Amino acid sequence: MAATATLLAIVKARCDAKGWTFADAAKRAKVSVAGLRKLCSGLVDDPRGPTIRGLATMLDCAPEDVRAAIAASRAAAGK
Repeated sequence: MAATATLLAIVKARCDAKGWTFADAAKRAKVSVAGLRKLCSGLVDDPRGPTIRGLATMLDCAPEDVRAAIAASRAAAGK
């Protein structure tokens, strides 16, 4: 996974590859749809460990990659 990609881009790619909806991705990451939208929009500054781990599991990547994607999302949002 590219470290500079936003979380939204990565989640969309995963959904496309797996045939999931955004709600499916949220369920697999064990977060709410609203929570995943906030994360993808760069509105969450410091997500908790369980959230990072859930996203990493859903995306099949390392937690550090998720943190980098969240940082990219925040940068893209001007945060």
